[in-house]
Amino acid sequence: MTTIMDEFTNQSFNDPDDRFIPAISNSSLYYIMNEYYEYQIGDWVINHINNDQRLSYHIDDTNDIRDGVRRIPKGDLIESIDIPKDVVISEGAGPDGGGGPFGGSWGHCTYHVIQIDCCQFRIWGHCGGLFNQDADGTILIEFKDNDDISVEFDVNGSYSETINMCDLVDDISDLSNPNNSSGVEDITLDINASNHGLGSDVDGEVIISSNITCSNADDRSTDWPFFENGNIGFSYNLELKNSRKASAEIVYFEFDVSDWQQASAELSLEINHVSKNTNCQEEEQEDDDKSRPNVRKLKVRANLPVAYNFHRHCTGDIWGSFQAEPTQGGSFIVEDEIEFDCCNVE
Repeated sequence: MTTIMDEFTNQSFNDPDDRFIPAISNSSLYYIMNEYYEYQIGDWVINHINNDQRLSYHIDDTNDIRDGVRRIPKGDLIESIDIPKDVVISEGAGPDGGGGPFGGSWGHCTYHVIQIDCCQFRIWGHCGGLFNQDADGTILIEFKDNDDISVEFDVNGSYSETINMCDLVDDISDLSNPNNSSGVEDITLDINASNHGLGSDVDGEVIISSNITCSNADDRSTDWPFFENGNIGFSYNLELKNSRKASAEIVYFEFDVSDWQQASAELSLEINHVSKNTNCQEEEQEDDDKSRPNVRKLKVRANLPVAYNFHRHCTGDIWGSFQAEPTQGGSFIVEDEIEFDCCNVE
């Protein structure tokens, strides 16, 4: 089996813009995913579409289902129209309404929510019958602090929809609770997922923010930019996983006649990781550095303790320095940082 890590680290290329770049940020999964971003757990095949959404199909499903999932472009948020029939969509991150192939969407509907930016959130899930076949369902989203506003739509099987709250009201603060003691204007979503009596409804609350001064995003990365100077080059990446695990990684290349090929050099990394609490005040800090001679790639981590409400960040909170010193002499350094969607930042 060719893994995503095999495809990424063993590649050669003429134009860095044409090189293979993984479509998801979680580099730990690169070692177990095949070239279609899949791995198998029991009788289920899990296919990651992006950092937040994955599709699951049974190993006994038809080739048409398998090929339909594999053809979906990776890296972008999936739309309902893209999901093949009888395929289960489940969460990769974000508040969870239960379900997926391991939580049991049998006989009821599931939902998962993640905030995209200051105005939008994505909701997705699967409505299944008693034997997990696709079933009709209705998703109702109400805003706890504004009884006049709600969103309702019908689904069949797997669904995925983007809701733009700024289209619902003139001022998004009309949907929030200004008396929240945390100082952050929270929007509370009351969600009901019903499959029309085939099983019990799934109800729950999800809290998002109308005033994001720092982001609660789980996974982010710089998506492997390429630095080049003459015949010296390297791919580098800053990555955040689960809101607390940060890493910096470098893969070194040299141009040989007609292609960029992996080579060895002295590689050095630095990383600094600062997080914020729910009030967007600095909370935790971790840093590290590493240097090794005559290596092709290098990685360093700066992980924070587990936080119940997730660590929050803004642009600049995760910073890295990437350095290569080739055997033929010279030193090349790049600095970068992870960008986050943070609104109302002065």
